[in-house]
Amino acid sequence: MAGFSDPVLCILVVDDDVETLRVYGLHLGRLGHTVHQAHSGAHALEQIAVLHPDLVFLDLGMPGMDGFEVANRIRSEPRLLATKVIAVTAYDDTAHRQRGIYTGFDGYLVKPVAFEAIEAMIDSVRNALLGSGQHTHPEC
Repeated sequence: MAGFSDPVLCILVVDDDVETLRVYGLHLGRLGHTVHQAHSGAHALEQIAVLHPDLVFLDLGMPGMDGFEVANRIRSEPRLLATKVIAVTAYDDTAHRQRGIYTGFDGYLVKPVAFEAIEAMIDSVRNALLGSGQHTHPEC
């Protein structure tokens, strides 16, 4: 759980699977972070425009607008430069990983993801925020 001096992160979880959203929401909320959810790429972009999250856990394989397109749009927005975007996907092959690097993902997690890996990503983002002295939107 986030300690008193640790920054609480604004986290957006994006996945078209309702159960995945529920599980991630419960776990991340128990860690003390502010968690929002989006069930599609379009919904994610609506949420991001309002929230300016510190961290986005983004499913790649969604119908309609996939995670790569969402990430490209996040990366094209100057006010979201500090937002960290982590791919969370079942695609565990070199082509998808390389495309993830090219797209600008800050991390790549393969489903099923151990919550220890998610917590390590959160710690990394928290440390980066502490080093920079800023959140992208601390009132999330």
